[in-house]
Amino acid sequence: MLFRCTVYTILYGYYRGIGKIKIANAWQLGVMALGPLIVVGLLIERGSAADIVVALGGLFAVAAAPVAYFCMKGLRGLQINHVRSSIRELIHYGVPRTPAGLAFAGLLTMAPLLAPYFGTLKDAGYLVVGQSLFRVMDGAVGAFGLAAGRPLCGRGA
Repeated sequence: MLFRCTVYTILYGYYRGIGKIKIANAWQLGVMALGPLIVVGLLIERGSAADIVVALGGLFAVAAAPVAYFCMKGLRGLQINHVRSSIRELIHYGVPRTPAGLAFAGLLTMAPLLAPYFGTLKDAGYLVVGQSLFRVMDGAVGAFGLAAGRPLCGRGA
């Protein structure tokens, strides 16, 4: 599931990166919101928790087809100098942002793992639902940061 989630994240990041936010949001809505509701709705009565997790991983696997297409398309006319400069740019952009992302993910991961030891599993479920609001806000704040960082049209910066 981790590999499949990574593939989905690459696709979502690709669409965000090229400015096709509506397509990125459609993928996010399908894979992260509606898809899990459908999977759980279909498997809740007859499936085990393991079956549900495997099916949720299948949702992320759907993103592999467009990612494979874009990779194959990108391999045509590949120039090694362009790859090196792109890797340097990605490292320059990504490395300073990595610790904050890992810390945020750690906060949101550790609490549900520890919650059953201090309360019930039901309480841990409520915690996870509450934390999902933080994930939504993280996306909103990120979008605001991108919009606020752009110079205003027609005004000198």
